[in-house]
Amino acid sequence: MSEITGDMRQRYGSVADWVPADVLPRIDQDELLDRLDEAEALRKSFEAAPADFARGYVERARKICAAPPRDEVEKAAQEWLVKADQAYTAQHAAGCREQARLIRLANPSATRRDRRPSTAQTRHAVALAALKADIAAQVQVQYRPDTARHEQLAVGVAELTKQVAVIQKTAGPALSGVQSPDLTK
Repeated sequence: MSEITGDMRQRYGSVADWVPADVLPRIDQDELLDRLDEAEALRKSFEAAPADFARGYVERARKICAAPPRDEVEKAAQEWLVKADQAYTAQHAAGCREQARLIRLANPSATRRDRRPSTAQTRHAVALAALKADIAAQVQVQYRPDTARHEQLAVGVAELTKQVAVIQKTAGPALSGVQSPDLTK
C-alpha cells in the first residue's frame, strides 16, 4: 500500500494528483515513486516540446500514473503470451501476441528505478552519524564540569544556609535586629 506524502506533493506538484485513489492501495511505495518520477520527467519534456507534441507527453504521463499495478498488467500480458505458445495456428498465435502488446500499450508502466542508496550516500550517512556522535560527546564533556560545579555550589549554599540557621538559633535574641543574608541568589 502506498500513500502520497506532503513531501511528495511538494516535490511533484500537480503530477501527484494524477494517481487515482483506487490505484494507491494496490501498489507499493517504490512503484508510486517510479510513476511520479516518470510522469515528472515527461512533464518537463512536454514543457520544452511544441504544442502538438505536448498533448502526447501529457497523455502518456497520465496513463502511466493511472495504470493498474505493473504486476497485474504483466500477468495479464503473460497469460496471452502463454495462449500464443499453445495456439494451433500461426494466425491465432499472432492474435494472442497482439493482444498482449495492446494490454501493455494501454497500461504503460514506469521504468523501475533503483532506490537503494549509492555507496557514496552510504558513506556520507555513516560519516554524518559519526560526526553527530562526536559533537554530542564533546558537548557532554564540555558541559559536565559546569554541571558538577553548579551542583557543588548548590550544596555549599545549602550548608551555609543551615549554618546561618544554627547561628540564629544559638545567638537568638542578640541577632534579632540583624538581617540574615539571602545566600540563594
